[in-house]
Amino acid sequence: MKMGKKIIISNMILFISGFIIFFIIMQNQLKTEIERYNIQILKNSTDLKYEYFMDFFENLEQDLILLSKRQEIYKTLNMMNYNYQNNKIRYKEDFQKNLKNIYIEKNPFKEKEKMKSSFDIDEILPIETIQMIAEYDTLHEQIQKILYEIIIQKKYDDIKFISLDKDIIYTTKKDSDFAKSIKNENGPLNDLIKEISEDENNNIHITDFYEYNDKIVSFIGIKLTDEYSSSLGYLIIQINNKLIDEIMNSKQSNTETYIVGKDNLMRNQSIYTNKPTTLNQKIQTEQVKNALNNQQGNMISKNYLNQKVISTYKPFNYKEINWAIIGETSYQILDQQIQKLIKQFIPILIIIIIIITITGFIISKKNIDPITKLKENIDKFSNGDLTQSFKQKGNYEINSISNSLNKMSKTLNQSINQIYQKSKKLEIISSKIKQSSQDIFDEYEKTKNSIENLDKDSQETTASIEEVSSSIQEMYSASNEIYENIKDINKNMENLNHISSDTQDNIEKIKNISQITKDQSSKNKKIALKIEDNIKQLEKILKVLDTISKNTDLLALNASIEAARAGEAGKGFAVVAQEVRTLSTENQKFNKQIEKIINQIKEDSKINLSESQKTNELIINTEEYTNNIKTTYKKMENKIEQTIEKTKKIEHYIKTLNTINGEIAESMTSATNAIDSISNKTNSIAQTLKLQNQKNTENKELSDQVKKLTDDLKSEFKKFIL
Repeated sequence: MKMGKKIIISNMILFISGFIIFFIIMQNQLKTEIERYNIQILKNSTDLKYEYFMDFFENLEQDLILLSKRQEIYKTLNMMNYNYQNNKIRYKEDFQKNLKNIYIEKNPFKEKEKMKSSFDIDEILPIETIQMIAEYDTLHEQIQKILYEIIIQKKYDDIKFISLDKDIIYTTKKDSDFAKSIKNENGPLNDLIKEISEDENNNIHITDFYEYNDKIVSFIGIKLTDEYSSSLGYLIIQINNKLIDEIMNSKQSNTETYIVGKDNLMRNQSIYTNKPTTLNQKIQTEQVKNALNNQQGNMISKNYLNQKVISTYKPFNYKEINWAIIGETSYQILDQQIQKLIKQFIPILIIIIIIITITGFIISKKNIDPITKLKENIDKFSNGDLTQSFKQKGNYEINSISNSLNKMSKTLNQSINQIYQKSKKLEIISSKIKQSSQDIFDEYEKTKNSIENLDKDSQETTASIEEVSSSIQEMYSASNEIYENIKDINKNMENLNHISSDTQDNIEKIKNISQITKDQSSKNKKIALKIEDNIKQLEKILKVLDTISKNTDLLALNASIEAARAGEAGKGFAVVAQEVRTLSTENQKFNKQIEKIINQIKEDSKINLSESQKTNELIINTEEYTNNIKTTYKKMENKIEQTIEKTKKIEHYIKTLNTINGEIAESMTSATNAIDSISNKTNSIAQTLKLQNQKNTENKELSDQVKKLTDDLKSEFKKFIL
């Protein structure tokens, strides 16, 4: 194929490839931008839902707080509670049955919350029933007017009041749980009551949505208290999941926002099916798992219908509620948007490709002719015709190429002429170097013979030096052994010095302990003497007590005799009684002295025991230090034996050194004679090397000339890129 066609085809391929690449990049960029746009829409949607729910629950909490603080509400509910409990005790189950009968079964309204009191019933009620519920009915009418307006305005499903005993005393809507006890029931409502009752700070608590009385509802509650902070019961607001569906079910071109609880069940109705999905549709997608793990973000994944979607996810946490808010757009819609844009771009791209192809063909044709002529001249030049001229008319690029080729041709001619001249000079210098090399070879033969003779003398000298080296090595080894033994002796002497010092310290400690033991013995002796004196005093007091005891017995006997008499006997008895009292006083006095002496004896005994223990410890320490001295002397004996052994080794090594010194002297004499012979032969070789050096100098000058010529040739070749 001719070069012109090749260039045209190449340009067309380049243009088409460029537009294909541009088209692919544009398609990917469009896809990325559309994805980003849809993700932003979903993110805005989930953020709005998040903010709405946050405001909804905060407003719900504020409403509950305001209701609980309204005096007319908590006072009316408190009186209802009081009446309900009294009637429950008085009438038992009949009271609850009558309430259900009047407010549910006989309720004339389809929407039962519209009934205010029993007067709304058309039929006449039994007098017993009217009397039973009269007070409750009056209170119900008062509270129903207030709370009915609130649930209509706020779209609440119900408002309940539950007693501390878990009786549902009042509900705005009269469902089946009205006038019922939930004390023995299990479920989120009972759990909510338990959480509220156990909360000392009286915070608001909330439940997630669950099935209750054939509806899906959530409860939010607070403990109802009076102005004295006394607990009256629990005020509960009931929310229906229809409120959630109204918020979530806004279908916009296959875009869905839904809520999933921590049990992985949907909390609202799906827009893609009429089947109930609230608390029925289980969702365990990746985006739901991330949101329930308190993560937020976006991804391309599968939805709960196993369809490819763009998804954004965000956690929603409010008190006891933990939800995942998910926004999803079908990926099929995104593909449709991209295909629509591509269809709009394709005709434009085809037109652009056609225009560029035609333009490229015309431009390529215009530039091909000068290039073809240049190619013919280059072919001739490459075959050896260096006289070719490359001047061609054309655009700027063609002119630049022609000028460069002309410059190259001129430079190449000059370089070849220079190389030819340098080659002649190299031929002359090479002949001179050849003759000089022959002269150097002759001198080399003479030097070789001298070196062979010198080698024999060197071998003899080497043998003598090796003998000296071996002897010196033996001396070095013996010296090292002597040095190591001396180091060991010094180390043993240092150890002996430390051992001696430790022994002296132990002896000093034994001396001190002996002195302390002597002092302790002296103290023990004094304490023993003191105890002996106390015992003697105690014996004296005991003798006095014995005498007092005998006199007391005599006086007691006299008192008995006098008591038997009449008249004068009374006086004698009085005298005896006085004596008995005196003896008793003395007896008490001596008893106190005895107690004091006994306490002193106890104290001295304790001191004596303590001092004895100290003496015993000192004796134990003395025994320990004595054992240390024995061990120390044993170590000293071992070290002395090691030192004697090291000294014998040193004596042996010194004898070995004397023998080696004699051998070294003989070897050094032989080495000296051999070195003199080598010196004479070395002088002869030096003269020969001097002549060789002169020849080498001449060769160096010739080599420098060769190097210069070589450098000149290199500079000529550097003009070319090889």
